[in-house]
Amino acid sequence: MKTAAEKRAYIRDHRSHGLSVAEGCGLMGLSRTTFYDQPRSAADDTAIVEAIAAICDEFEHYGWRRACRSSAKRHDRQSKKDPPLDARA
Repeated sequence: MKTAAEKRAYIRDHRSHGLSVAEGCGLMGLSRTTFYDQPRSAADDTAIVEAIAAICDEFEHYGWRRACRSSAKRHDRQSKKDPPLDARA
């Protein structure tokens, strides 16, 4: 069986001009919602991973959970130090 992405691409590329999207989706066994749905892009976690890696390098005895908590606390402290958006100009 083909994946939804493969079916979506086939309908988009090979649908004849007389065939509606609804009919093409019906023939391929794909809902119209899935046809029009845009896949989500993956989040860029590199900054978070680098921050946690830096904490792990600094405190080698920290476990993964403690390093994540420490990263979140550092982020909260840093954002409290930043001036409000109105005062940045």
